[in-house]
Amino acid sequence: MQKLEIQPENIADLLCDYLKNEKTVFVFPTDTVMNSWIDWIVMNPDKSGMDAVAFERFCAWDTFKGKYIQAKKEGYTVIPSILRKFFVSDLIARNAAKAEKERLQVIINPENEYAENAGSFENWIEKNLSSLNFWKKRIDENAAEYGELDAEDKDYLYIYNEYCNFLETNRLFEPAWVEPDSFEAGQNFVIFFPELLEDFCDFENIFSAAENIILCTLAKDVPAPKAYRYEDSRSELRQTMLRIINIAESGRADWSEIALSVPDIDTYRPYIEREFALYNIPFVIKAGQPLTKNCAGRVFREIYDCHTQGFTYDSVRALLLDECLPWKKELRKTKEALIREGNRMRCICSPEEKDIWRQCFGSKTKRLELAGADAESIKYFEELEKFYNRIHKAVEDFFADDSEGSGFERIRSSWMNFKSQFLGQDSDFSEEANNILSRCIKELEAIIRMQKDYSECKLIIPSAFDFFLRIIDEKSYTPQTKQTGVNIFKYKLSAAANFKFQFVIDASQDNIDIQYKRLTFLNATKRAKLGLIEDDRTRNATDSFIKLYAKNTCGADREFVHFSYAEESFAGFMICHSKLEEIKNPPDFDQLDYIKNERNYLSGKTDKLSRLTSAQKKQLELWKQTNVSLEEQPEYCINTQMQERLALRRNKENGHLRISARGDMENFFPCPRRWVLKNLVKLHEDSLDTDLMKGYDIGNLNHKILELFMKEYEGKKLPVIMEECSPELKELISQKVEEGIKAPSDFRDSILAINALESQKEKITENITQVITLLLQPLTNNGFGGCTVVGIEKEITLSASTFDWYGKIDLLLKTEASEYIIIDYKNSKEGIPKEAEKFADRNDILKHFQMPLYYKLVGGDSYQDFEDRVSKGVFCTLKDASLSVYTNKDSGSIEPVDFRETYRVLDDYAKLFKRKTDSFEFEPYSTSDHKSKLNTSPYENCIACPYKTICRTTYTLGSQKLKFTKKGDK
Repeated sequence: MQKLEIQPENIADLLCDYLKNEKTVFVFPTDTVMNSWIDWIVMNPDKSGMDAVAFERFCAWDTFKGKYIQAKKEGYTVIPSILRKFFVSDLIARNAAKAEKERLQVIINPENEYAENAGSFENWIEKNLSSLNFWKKRIDENAAEYGELDAEDKDYLYIYNEYCNFLETNRLFEPAWVEPDSFEAGQNFVIFFPELLEDFCDFENIFSAAENIILCTLAKDVPAPKAYRYEDSRSELRQTMLRIINIAESGRADWSEIALSVPDIDTYRPYIEREFALYNIPFVIKAGQPLTKNCAGRVFREIYDCHTQGFTYDSVRALLLDECLPWKKELRKTKEALIREGNRMRCICSPEEKDIWRQCFGSKTKRLELAGADAESIKYFEELEKFYNRIHKAVEDFFADDSEGSGFERIRSSWMNFKSQFLGQDSDFSEEANNILSRCIKELEAIIRMQKDYSECKLIIPSAFDFFLRIIDEKSYTPQTKQTGVNIFKYKLSAAANFKFQFVIDASQDNIDIQYKRLTFLNATKRAKLGLIEDDRTRNATDSFIKLYAKNTCGADREFVHFSYAEESFAGFMICHSKLEEIKNPPDFDQLDYIKNERNYLSGKTDKLSRLTSAQKKQLELWKQTNVSLEEQPEYCINTQMQERLALRRNKENGHLRISARGDMENFFPCPRRWVLKNLVKLHEDSLDTDLMKGYDIGNLNHKILELFMKEYEGKKLPVIMEECSPELKELISQKVEEGIKAPSDFRDSILAINALESQKEKITENITQVITLLLQPLTNNGFGGCTVVGIEKEITLSASTFDWYGKIDLLLKTEASEYIIIDYKNSKEGIPKEAEKFADRNDILKHFQMPLYYKLVGGDSYQDFEDRVSKGVFCTLKDASLSVYTNKDSGSIEPVDFRETYRVLDDYAKLFKRKTDSFEFEPYSTSDHKSKLNTSPYENCIACPYKTICRTTYTLGSQKLKFTKKGDK
């Protein structure tokens, strides 16, 4: 064996020298590296001396091992990987069947609950099988120093012996356990950069005596490369793309002659796909994804989740809304309706092994029948239940009894049944979905064949579906594409490849540190005893990878920087790798960023565009078409629709617009657009996420219970409680709590929510009892006991000259002096206005409208009438059973002159509201006039607005800012 140190830049020269010998075979670390140099040879015949090459003269390391130094054992065959997994599955099952003291003691917890559910250890144990022979040799070689085997060592020894027996019984051998003593001669082999190969040391002894082997290793005097530091990953990715654009557009390299390597490609992949597409950079990601992740193959994971999770809402939703599959067109509305109803009925999980979906549908149809609902409504829920039962049965068929060992064949037949019932024709599947699902079924058929071939072994597979899922979880799919562009790889694959420019992003200490270790399942103490620590030091490949990535090729100069990293990466805080020279101020390529330039143009920061991409042009054309269609029908699109919606809010008798406090005034001021979006357009967040109890459910329930309780005293005087509730009153409260839970509500159709509330009934009763005890204290003790209940949830309309006031009062009482007390329930103190918000300020600005309007509705339009008729206004907080007095005439806490101004200001707001709605003026604007009632503050009003992402008044768009007027402007 010869060793030859070379500079990375001299790979081409060395190839040219050895190409002349037709018996020379070149061995490269990966297929990517090999193909890149084959391309170079063919594309550069003036240098290589060849315009065509024989492919058999080139191979990757893994191919070289299989073709030239494959291990052999006379009369034995190599164990298939699936059979190896069968063995481990059987090992784990047999271990669980043993008595606890006879089981593995460390690798798998011997307690029943762990040993019987240890399937997750299968991949880990299977991965370590190939290393156990080397482990056993090291143990024997270092027996004196190592000492007595502990419980963990005995576990590994047991697995080793069991595997040996299995292999011998079935005339099989493990390739990693058989060391080849020779390899095919007659040819010369040039192996490039063996230091990059994880298992090269396993064959070094074989090569040492071979004169036809030349090892080309990296020269030791290669300088340390440089790396750019960026503040965050988004900046790093954007600047790297701009550098790539600069290289391609300057003619220094074609897109396909540029490579980008990403250590954490799973995290970066969606960002790369989005950003490269936005910047119109052609690219090809040459990294596969698991068959069960973000593709059609995940249907098997979704089926598994439905079964193991008991058809929870999330698992059923994931399956039915998986758009990687072409569901039958006639089922689309049905499955979406099922998810909607599951969301509304909050079918989060199934309690006590009872199917929550069936329970909820059964309960719903029974209540509809008892209520005399129309047949169509009942049929709707019955059809949804039938569809759910079909889905349920189709999923459970995958997991039917496997007593006869036909589990894998059952999975295949169950899939065909599922497909025929719910999915479209073969032509409806996309090419990618068809390829992925075909690959999954091929893996399943390989498992079936293997099980039949080795049926005499009687290996135990506890769960066929679990086993199948673990197999396809490991397999990855890389779509074949004819598209060319920037080549995007996972780190390590293209280190020695021939690309004119190579970029490595996210090059942090954690990400690009590569240490090849044997027996990684051992701790540091045991590794030291087995002499592995020194091996670990010599097998650190980090430096070699870094220097080979940074090699100079025909496109890059010596000052070109290949590496970069971000301190604030997508995965957290990172530091530069110690073998890289950090550059803290990388060059800025913002002048090439035409997307940023477009944003600056639209905001008025620049007066011209640098370019328009095809995507930008397409969006511009769509905008022009939309703009034209709006201009053709402005009356219908704006005025007519607004009038139609506003007409629904008018009093049919007098045509007056109805104005409420919380629904209208508080949404309209200071920004009328919020009122338009919420009250007229009725936009709301549409989410398929669900919770057992919404944030407002308990407040609504308490509100309902108090309503039911007070109805018992409507037109009567409330009882007075001096100390605590009487037994009769407690009984009445318990009864109303029971009725409140069963009353129509947002959660009434949710059996889980009802059960949860039933379990908390005592706590709810206790809280309501505290509230009622507080309310029924005598008037002299700030309570309302002895007052007459005038109205519960009382709706009142008061007609003004050009509009109608409207409100619904939670509780309206009357004292013996015929004065009214207004009580409004709040779930928590956050809903109660602050002291400064009770009255209009000196600029005639009013922030709280609810109680002043109630005063007007009860006391009359005249302030004098209000003084005569209204005694108190009180907020009752239900969560902590407390009262907050808004005004109290008898306590002297209100100055009539203050509230008189509030009465007047309230009318001013209503008149402004009507004037703006009549003229359809809903544009928000900002002003320096502190007396303006429509003064929108982006940092106060817009930031907290739920519609800010639609309205976007906090941004500048089309060079137009939020309208701003100065005091005195008309």
